[in-house]
Amino acid sequence: MRKGMIILFILMTAILCLWSWERALSPPSRAAAASVAGTGRHVALIGEPTNILSVTQALVAAQTLKPLRTYSETNAYIREAPPPIGGIIYPPGAVVQLYEVTTDTLYAGQVLSQVVAAAAPLSVTATTENLGWLSYLPGRVILSGSCAQIDIVASLLPGLAELARLPLRTATLPPGCNEIRLYALAEMSVDAAVAMINSMGSVTAGPDYLIIGADEEYVAGSPAGPQEPDAPPLVAAPSDCLGEDVRVVLFDTLPYSVSAEDGGVPVTIAGATVTASAPYTLPATLPAGAYDVPAHGTFAASTALAVTPEADVHLVRVLNDTGIGDLFTLFQAMNTMVTQTLAVSNTLAGAVFNYSLVIEASPDSATTTVGIAQMLETVENAGILQVAAAGNDSAFTAAPQPMPFPAADPRVLGVTAVTWQGELACYANQGDVALLGGGIPRDAGDCHIAALVTACRHQGHPEYCVTGWDPDTAFTTTQYDWGLGTSFAAPGAAALAAQLMACSAAPWTPPATVSADLLELAAPGGDGALGAGILPNLYLLPAGQIYLPVLPKN
Repeated sequence: MRKGMIILFILMTAILCLWSWERALSPPSRAAAASVAGTGRHVALIGEPTNILSVTQALVAAQTLKPLRTYSETNAYIREAPPPIGGIIYPPGAVVQLYEVTTDTLYAGQVLSQVVAAAAPLSVTATTENLGWLSYLPGRVILSGSCAQIDIVASLLPGLAELARLPLRTATLPPGCNEIRLYALAEMSVDAAVAMINSMGSVTAGPDYLIIGADEEYVAGSPAGPQEPDAPPLVAAPSDCLGEDVRVVLFDTLPYSVSAEDGGVPVTIAGATVTASAPYTLPATLPAGAYDVPAHGTFAASTALAVTPEADVHLVRVLNDTGIGDLFTLFQAMNTMVTQTLAVSNTLAGAVFNYSLVIEASPDSATTTVGIAQMLETVENAGILQVAAAGNDSAFTAAPQPMPFPAADPRVLGVTAVTWQGELACYANQGDVALLGGGIPRDAGDCHIAALVTACRHQGHPEYCVTGWDPDTAFTTTQYDWGLGTSFAAPGAAALAAQLMACSAAPWTPPATVSADLLELAAPGGDGALGAGILPNLYLLPAGQIYLPVLPKN
């Protein structure tokens, strides 16, 4: 063991020397062999602040371009970001300003081209290359593996400071201590640290990815655009099983003043009592989204409560008021809720976790599975069914896009959205199964979310939306708003699962059994993107009409 540690130390020293020597000799503009592709919505402007302001002022005022981060010292930007591509020059006194396009994907390229064209005459360098690192928090890296191996890696890497750790309880890990840990970086970028740690093979490393409830396409989650007030109440069809003795946990936003010290606080959502909690403080460095959506969580919770008002529902804050959070905080909240649920499992008929959010990690990335698979396996091993929104990245694409994580994981049931006519919604990704989420069919017209929500409220098309609870009485008199998205289809599926659990004679129905029963309920659709098909919709219009012409098979 001692000999192995000496060899590992020599290897790490050599890697660190090579990395430092390469960084010292190579200019910031060198091409990176393992560069992260740009997101297509971000631009970095480098130059004098007044000139940058001239380029962007009109677009920022029109809310088409949103400032993300400013670096008054270009060295701070160089240290934090992976090496840029394309011969960027950093003149003395220059600052770096990062922006994000906030229009729909269809127009993002036009806006970026406009920024690049306006920058050149003002001696401002504009680049959209290698900005994929904006999908994770700077200066933070997640390590997963055996405790002893993580200790060795942490002792060898310079400037690595532990922030938090979580135990891993998965059956596929070797016996002994296994953990996920969060570290702060002081002397290298996330990109460099992840590459260096993963080259060792003993520990897996990845960024602290952002998680998004109303994602950067501004069509994901819901309400993803301006909300309209005074929607009609959401009502469900009668049922004999209302979720009694089943726990439903939603990880989302929380429009209430709740702190970690408060523990679980009872709140009223759509006439039912829900336990609201914020067990962990969100990082101060989280970016802000384009819209304030603090009621995203209560909206999602009310779609479940309409079906299972007697369930033990928990709403857990993992996203800020603009619908953005980070991966490690989600892990912490998941671990806490697993522990709390297991402590009272003898009093429950089952449990469901709902994730109306997406992880900003590419499903084919080598570092995507750092912690994600292990945490989802921990939840599954606890006997808890997991349901997630399939995402809404397909509004202006040639075909429906694949699901992101967590919906993409085989342990999770990914739920996509259909219109009231039972067709895949224009914004919705592929799914394992489908449920009403609002919208119009693909190629049926304008898929801009703001336009669809306006049509619900002002143009006589309530069928384009679903409705959900907003506790802000200054905003709405009915306390229901209009919205649409897979964010609200997913908790409907979670509620159907809770119904099945409440009606089951078994004391605790395994996740695989409930998932199979849900898929059996689905009516096959004509679109392969719907997965197993469309789940029976239980929501009613005020007149008592069922939105979808789909009924349970029984």
